[in-house]
Amino acid sequence: MFMEVLMKAPNRLDFTPEEIENLVHRLDNKCLLEGDYGLLTDVLRAMIWLSFSLQERELSIKRLRSIFGIKTESAKKLLELAHGKSEGAANNDSDEEGSNDVGKEPEKEISKKEKKKNHGHRPSSEYTQAEVINMPHQTLKKGDICPECLKGRLFQLKSGTVIHIVGQPWLQVEIHKPERLRCSLCGEVFTANLPSEQSTRADHSAKAIVTLLKYRGGVPFYRQEQVQKALGAPISASEIWEMTEDVADDLQPIYSILCKEAAAADLVHNDDTKAKILSRMQELKDAEEAERTGTVTTCIVAVLKKLSIALFFTGWKHAGENLDDLLEKRPPDISRPIQQCDALSRNIPKNQETDLSNCLAHLRRKFYELVEVWPKQVLKIIGEFACVFTNDREAPKDQQERLKSWIPETHNDTVQLQFNLTSIQHLYFI
Repeated sequence: MFMEVLMKAPNRLDFTPEEIENLVHRLDNKCLLEGDYGLLTDVLRAMIWLSFSLQERELSIKRLRSIFGIKTESAKKLLELAHGKSEGAANNDSDEEGSNDVGKEPEKEISKKEKKKNHGHRPSSEYTQAEVINMPHQTLKKGDICPECLKGRLFQLKSGTVIHIVGQPWLQVEIHKPERLRCSLCGEVFTANLPSEQSTRADHSAKAIVTLLKYRGGVPFYRQEQVQKALGAPISASEIWEMTEDVADDLQPIYSILCKEAAAADLVHNDDTKAKILSRMQELKDAEEAERTGTVTTCIVAVLKKLSIALFFTGWKHAGENLDDLLEKRPPDISRPIQQCDALSRNIPKNQETDLSNCLAHLRRKFYELVEVWPKQVLKIIGEFACVFTNDREAPKDQQERLKSWIPETHNDTVQLQFNLTSIQHLYFI
């Protein structure tokens, strides 16, 4: 009932000055009418709703300010916000109520940065695709007499390294002119044959380059067209799109195998981010009514024993629906996977079962935003989070050993841990 008051807007209240004066008169004389009780209930709900709405608006402004001001969500910064003091004052008042719980959170040890090698230059070994050109000495060779002392003989040292960077267009155009011969008597024409790799308009390397530029470098097709035109090798955006489509068709079998392997993973992460599809935006503009008005890109990361697979789905389906489709390919003889995501309902699959594990970092951030409203409660809860995150950092990497490290040694510790986690959930959801 209390949550309903907070979340639901109250009914509109319309009073005339005479009605307000009469209601106040009946309150003073303790002679309320039957209809006054419902009216007073609406007034009380409106006051509570307005109070929490003002707090929510203030919190929204703080969230916006945090984008530009608060760089971290550390416990130290939380104390400054809770007490409204500067960094120095917060340190001096560290013994105030609530600060002891937060003070237990260990800060990461800042190790000294190792001195950069090579003075910031990249070693030649990082240029894996560079052409290596060996340059012999112009006048000397191994075994010759030293031209300086005229006594010793020269022996071989390790070659030096000089990196030379050259520029070239993204796509280079070659114009082939096969020779043609005609018989003077019968008129038959004989044309030279082109090599097989030159029989198509664009080779595999060109298709790979434009695909990487678009989907790894973020360079749109029309911008690639403009650059190619400026470099004297004009290629239209539509042709570049066809080249990327050819790459997608060639990679479709690999994509199918990745989906099949990802469906059998023991751990999956999923989340959404906004995306734009121009054709879809035009459809929504022309349509009178649309079931959904937006498009999203879902990222699903499937963690296997030796590697992780990242899959991206762009369209109208949300993360939970895309995970539903993926888990349909899951073998029936294996247990359900662990799903890690934030607490949005659209991240949860409806037709496939998972062991849900929500993100504690998102949960902690919600408490962080409430520190000025309930400072004592929030500081204590942040201290409880510190214990969880400390255990997470110190736990072994192996899954079985990691699971054992989370089991407290005594029954009392078990009860305390359960109480702490329950209090976190209770304060957040209630």
